[in-house]
Parts: sequence; C-alpha cells; structure tokens
Amino acid sequence: MKITINEHDDNKRETVSIDTGHIAAKRKLKIAGTILLIAGAVACIVGFINIISSTRNGEFPNLFFLLMIGFPLLAIGLSLLMFGFRREFTKYVKDEVMPLVEVDARRLSRAVREGGETKKCECGEVNDPVSKFCKNCGKPLSKKCPDCGNDNDPTAQYCSNCGRRF
Repeated sequence: MKITINEHDDNKRETVSIDTGHIAAKRKLKIAGTILLIAGAVACIVGFINIISSTRNGEFPNLFFLLMIGFPLLAIGLSLLMFGFRREFTKYVKDEVMPLVEVDARRLSRAVREGGETKKCECGEVNDPVSKFCKNCGKPLSKKCPDCGNDNDPTAQYCSNCGRRF
C-alpha cells in the first residue's frame, strides 16, 4: 500500500508517494537507533566514571570494557538514526540549498549570455568584458563619447549611440 503526501513549498506543490512498508522500516530504524544510542551513551558514561573514580583511588578500573561496548553502540545507533531520518535531513538540506542554487543558476546563465563577448586590445590581448583597461598594456578598452557618454570601441571613428565623429 502506498501513501501520497502533498508537500507545500513556497506556492509549489509536490506529490510524493511513499510505501507503507518503507514507513514502518523507518520507524523501526528510528526506535532501534534511539535505543542503541542511549545504551551506548550510558555504557560510555559508566565506563568513564569508573575510570576516573578508579584512578583517584589508585585501583584498576574494572568497568573499562563498557567503553569498548559503548562506543560501537553509539556509532551503530547514530547510523541507524541517520538512515531513519534521511528523508527529513535531505528535505531540510534541499530547502536550505535550493534558493542559493537558483540564484547562482540565474547569475551563471546571465554570465554565459553576456560573457561570450570579450574586449580585445590594440596590443592583441583578450580581456574580460567588464574590463576598462587592458591587463597587458594598460590602454583604455573603450572610448567615451564626449556628447552622450556612451562607451565605444577604442578604434571606433564614430559613436555607436549618437553618431558623433571622434
């Protein structure tokens, strides 16, 4: 049996189908992960307390083995919880990252559209389209019209905006 979930995200509607067996498996992973995580934490705490109290008294710690059991239980419990909450983690990351990706995609598409052109200097050096001076010789890469202020090619004899002769 499948369950359909409608998620509302900034006026966007997304339908996701999830198998009920999958939901039950995730619930079991979450429960088992929580139990193992708590058991591992308790074992580690008891082991550390035993080590600290034994060294104060000058005795050998007799519950040191709890640390050897506790750390793997912590790791396994945390792993199970990560698998159990994978969808929630992924959705959170997606919601945080997608607005940034969309902004970067718009910037990139604009750069691709505008970035096809380059400015070539008289010396032959190819410069970025936003450069005002040549990165090789330092000459200006555009000629400003005294009448309208339009930037023109440095070799232009007429303004491309108002037609004034240079």
